Amino acid sequence: MAPTVSEAAQSTIIRVHKDPSCGCCSGWVRHLEAARFSVAVQEDTDLRIIRKRYAAVLFGHADP
Repeated sequence: MAPTVSEAAQSTIIRVHKDPSCGCCSGWVRHLEAARFSVAVQEDTDLRIIRKRYAAVLFGHADP
């Protein structure tokens, strides 16, 4: 039997890298928590490194 949505959400941890001053990111975290996802927040003031690191994962290509 497949898990329910809430069971799947509870077993999934979503890592959110956010700028401490970003209200949009804070809203996204609240939204995920309201949907019963476990959220791990990592605050970074320079997200360029994170964006570069995960661009390959998000867009299916490696950095040149």
